[in-house]
Amino acid sequence: MSEFALELAGLETSATGYTLRAEEIKQTGFRLDGVLVPPDDQPDGPLVFVETQFQHDPDFHARWFSELFLYLYRRPPRRMWRAVTLFPNRAAEGTVEAAYEILLAHPWVKRVYLEEALRQPKPTRGVRVLGLMLVPPTAIVAEAQALLSEPATDSVPNGPALVDWVETLLVYKLPRLSREEIRKMLNTLNVELKETRFYQEVFAEGVE
Repeated sequence: MSEFALELAGLETSATGYTLRAEEIKQTGFRLDGVLVPPDDQPDGPLVFVETQFQHDPDFHARWFSELFLYLYRRPPRRMWRAVTLFPNRAAEGTVEAAYEILLAHPWVKRVYLEEALRQPKPTRGVRVLGLMLVPPTAIVAEAQALLSEPATDSVPNGPALVDWVETLLVYKLPRLSREEIRKMLNTLNVELKETRFYQEVFAEGVE
C-alpha cells in the first residue's frame, strides 16, 4: 500500500521504511487575529485573513495555516480567500520550513515586512500609519499628528475610524497616559466623540 500511495503522489521514492497509519488529530482551539468578511451581495469579494506577528515564533507557520484551514473547514465560505501576515522585518518571521514553502509561494498568501515597505520610495499612507507600530515612544506623538493632518486617500480616509485606530495604538505605546490625555496630545477632540470606540468603551463601562 505504501508503494501505491507514493506512486499516486507522483513521488519516485522507495517505500522502504515507510509505515502507513490511521491517526486521530485532536482539535486545538485557535484564535485568528482578524477576518475581513465581504457582504453577501458581493459574491466575488474574497474572504481576507489578517495576521500580525511581531515576535519570532518557530511554530508560527504551522499555527497560522492550521488556523486558516480549520476556519475554512468549520465555516466554509464558498468563495475565494486571501491571507496576509504583517511582520516588522524578516528576522521576526525566521526560517521557513520546507513543509510551508509552497503554501507561502501561493498568490493568495502574502507576507508584508513593514520595515521594507517603509523604505520604498513612496510608501502609501496606509503603510505609514501601520509604521507607527515601529516608531519609538519619544517620537510617536509627532508622527501620529503629522499623519492625521494629511489629506485623506481612497484606502485611508480621514475620520473617527482612523483617529480611533491611532489612539488605540498610542495607548499601547504610551501605557502611562490615559486615552483622554492622548486625545489632547493628538488634538483630536474636534472629532465627533460619540463615533469613536473610546467613547463607546467609556459609555459601556459607565452603564455596567
